[in-house]
Amino acid sequence: MAQKEFTVDTRQLEALSEELAALPKDVLGAMRSSLVTGVRDSLSKVASRHYAITPSTMGGTFRVFSRRTENPSSAGIQFDVSGRRLTLAHFRFSPQQSGAVSPIVEIIRGHAKRATPQRGADGKLKTPFVGDTGAKNSAKVSLNVFQRTGQYSKKLRVFQVRGRTYKARREAIRPYQTVSVPQMIGYPPVAEEIQDNLLRVFDRNLTRRIQRRTGLMQQHITRA
Repeated sequence: MAQKEFTVDTRQLEALSEELAALPKDVLGAMRSSLVTGVRDSLSKVASRHYAITPSTMGGTFRVFSRRTENPSSAGIQFDVSGRRLTLAHFRFSPQQSGAVSPIVEIIRGHAKRATPQRGADGKLKTPFVGDTGAKNSAKVSLNVFQRTGQYSKKLRVFQVRGRTYKARREAIRPYQTVSVPQMIGYPPVAEEIQDNLLRVFDRNLTRRIQRRTGLMQQHITRA
């Protein structure tokens, strides 16, 4: 006699359905994390080949933000890189001696030149000089290149010269600023290499991360 009723174990099908439904989100997450890794890796490694800065020094000077973009015809991920302008303590300068004026600096590798005066708020050119940072910890930078700003404190400074007392306002100083990481990206040799390196890192990481995620999916189905 023919069997008219039968039972199907649907647990595996239900697990498969759940995993497949979650897969697009997982793949998108893998793509985003792979791109972020590619962006950071490319910026640190490529830029440091053109600029006199080490990848470790550069690592904490910028941030990468990602966000989804959508329009009627397509969707994608947009990345924004933000970072402050770096001081010469991030690069190379000499002499490393407090009080030295117009030190020789190297920002782009192989292009050492003298730090040029910059105009202050008072309209006068200010000569850069090497000064103490006041750091007490030996792990921190003890010397940097500074620039007078042309702005003066309201508080009078009292000092004596040859027995005579003088009063003057102290001129504020600030670190001598250079380029930021986002500006480095605009340097043509860097921009081209960053794109090539980013794609290589993206491909390598995306494949590995998708395999890991799909491997977890298969394990979940097998255990069902």
